[in-house]
Amino acid sequence: MNTCDVPLLERLDSVPLNARVLWDREEGGTRSIPVGNFCHLAAKEIRHLRSIESSAPELLAALEAAWMALGGVVRRNECIQNAMEKCQEAIAKARGEKLP
Repeated sequence: MNTCDVPLLERLDSVPLNARVLWDREEGGTRSIPVGNFCHLAAKEIRHLRSIESSAPELLAALEAAWMALGGVVRRNECIQNAMEKCQEAIAKARGEKLP
């Protein structure tokens, strides 16, 4: 099997947690880099980002519902209104809409 056929997360998870690379520096000395730990942290972060991405439609719907529910109430408070406008801009951006 070609390494390109193995999914990235599987490859990252297969690196032993205690794997290290020794690097001989030109100015002298050797540095030990904990690549195993870095690979496992990267895999964890990728999984986290994918879970956020998969729940994005629900988060967007909740933001839109909050915007609609609070829109009329908060117009009197300028600070909250500014925050709600930022929220509306974020919703538009998430939908891929062009802002004016």
